[in-house]
Amino acid sequence: MTRVIVTGGSSGIGGSVVRALADLKVETLAIARQQKPLDAVRAHAPELIQTQAVDFSSPQSITFQGTHIVHAAGVATPFGPIDTLTQEDLTHFWTTHVMVLHNLLHSLETTRLKRILVIDSESAYQPRNGWSGYSVSKAALAMYARCLATELPVLVRLIKPGAVNTSLLQAVINAPKGEFPDSDLFRELKKTSQLRDSDTIGVALVNMLLNTNETDFLFREFTL
Repeated sequence: MTRVIVTGGSSGIGGSVVRALADLKVETLAIARQQKPLDAVRAHAPELIQTQAVDFSSPQSITFQGTHIVHAAGVATPFGPIDTLTQEDLTHFWTTHVMVLHNLLHSLETTRLKRILVIDSESAYQPRNGWSGYSVSKAALAMYARCLATELPVLVRLIKPGAVNTSLLQAVINAPKGEFPDSDLFRELKKTSQLRDSDTIGVALVNMLLNTNETDFLFREFTL
């Protein structure tokens, strides 16, 4: 039976994935740091959605044994050039983008895992002036996913969903230009109605996770 764990499952792409899975009657565990927004997601289908508020800066106890993982946890801030970021700033990005997935895996029986879908970003490959903390940690996550695909008997796919209308991207759009000069790119996407709908992306991701055959799901980078 397919059971899915979604990191960052309280909002944004993660929340949309949780709801799309529930619409297909798939049992899901939504993970995030705060319980209140998780409760709002669970209200969509309380008989199918479980939640757990947890800080995965270290391994935690998880009783829900998933067969699939969607790693959608993400943070946008702090902004600023790399020489202004503190160790604490970089640790914040690293923990959310890399260690959440790493420590989740250490909390599960990985032999039961079948598929891992990792939300990637074009900013992992294209530096953004003022968003270096995000870019560096997402680049590390991309390599982490490659290592998982090489070393574990699990199917892994990186997926770049594009610019999606979420609270994370809204923080980017609202960023002071002095801290994030390249944020104009994202403001222009919003101005020209080019931001993608989160729920539409969630449905597409779930379709990819559940319905792609094993051969096609073998490690690759994919852009929606």
